[in-house]
Amino acid sequence: MTRLILALLALLLIVLISVWYASSRHPRHVAVIWYGFSLALTGTLLVGFWAEYTDAINSSGVAQGEKGELVLRVLNVFAHPL
Repeated sequence: MTRLILALLALLLIVLISVWYASSRHPRHVAVIWYGFSLALTGTLLVGFWAEYTDAINSSGVAQGEKGELVLRVLNVFAHPL
């Protein structure tokens, strides 16, 4: 759990530094990039929490049953949207 928290904090720090750097040069681009990033992050987190709550994926990350297959299909949409 602490690795997850550290990874999330590192990701947040990287995002904040990138936004700060880019906002001084291209303020309109930051809004578009932030929208796409936050949408993808929110969707992925919701699917992840749903998968853990319904036991669709075990602790090793292996899909379990029909719910697990559904989770993998949804995550595949995030990975390959077109």
